[in-house]
Amino acid sequence: MLDAATGEFRQIRSLAVFLQLAFGLFILGTIVVILTGLAYRNGLGELAAERPGSLSAVVRSEDNYVTASGILGGLNIFIVVAFIGWFWRSYVNLPVLDRSLRRKPGWAAGSWLIPFANFVIPYSIGAEIWKKSRVGSPAEEDNLEPVISWWALFLIMGLVNQVAFFSSRGIDDDIEAMRAAVSVDLVGAVVSVAAALAAARFVRLATARQEELATACGIELRFSGREPTQ
Repeated sequence: MLDAATGEFRQIRSLAVFLQLAFGLFILGTIVVILTGLAYRNGLGELAAERPGSLSAVVRSEDNYVTASGILGGLNIFIVVAFIGWFWRSYVNLPVLDRSLRRKPGWAAGSWLIPFANFVIPYSIGAEIWKKSRVGSPAEEDNLEPVISWWALFLIMGLVNQVAFFSSRGIDDDIEAMRAAVSVDLVGAVVSVAAALAAARFVRLATARQEELATACGIELRFSGREPTQ
């Protein structure tokens, strides 16, 4: 890979394309989770009404729901790693494109791991990537809607998922509480779809913007597996 410390450009297109595909799979997987979750929730209702055969139906639907959620969780890990990689590369490219950085490059990756700071700093860096990847002088009045939409939905998703996690604790024998917890999970899944769409859009638009600036700076971009050249 090309190192920004030597004044060379790191290509971000391959990671951006991977993320678009991964977000698409995530959305499809989330739809499966929603469908299996609805079946599980309905099965719990049947069990509460003591209908014949409801117990075996609930067990099957629970297994399907847990399996789909587990697979989706595994995919989410790959998405997080790839997104942070794209985020960091986009940030360290800015000095190569004659843009100054407000923070050291390591913050683009490390800030995600710092409690409380990870509610603010990644958004600030995302806004910086967006503004400073613009052809021409970065403008304070630049439209930040793609960044705001991505970050707002990401925070809402995290909040709903935390509520779902805590609402599912200590309710092993309470069917109505279990149904309520699944309902919160399903709300989180719907928000996750919106968050994935917003993140995919941010990645796509920011990548195109930075590549346009790189071309304007005289950097030849190549996407056939060879590195960009200056």
